[in-house]
Amino acid sequence: MKLEYLWPYPQKMDVADEFAAPEEISVRGPAASKQLLDDIARLAGVRIASGESAYSIQSSIDTEVAPPQGYRLVMGAEGVELTGAEPVGLAYGA
Repeated sequence: MKLEYLWPYPQKMDVADEFAAPEEISVRGPAASKQLLDDIARLAGVRIASGESAYSIQSSIDTEVAPPQGYRLVMGAEGVELTGAEPVGLAYGA
């Protein structure tokens, strides 16, 4: 992933390892808007799928994860976990 695609740029980022970009992505949870799905398909050039074999992006809201409007984004070979402190945090993380 090109880091310039991250906006707003994270206040903190730890990079542990790299992995190949997926060919299919599924998005579940409150951040699964049509706009996000369209953006992923257009910017990343991947297919949006709903099957179990697709790379999974899971989103949720947890007020304990970050300050207001903040988010935590954890990416790995198995999938992505996007947790927003509130709905606007999910929007920033997506």
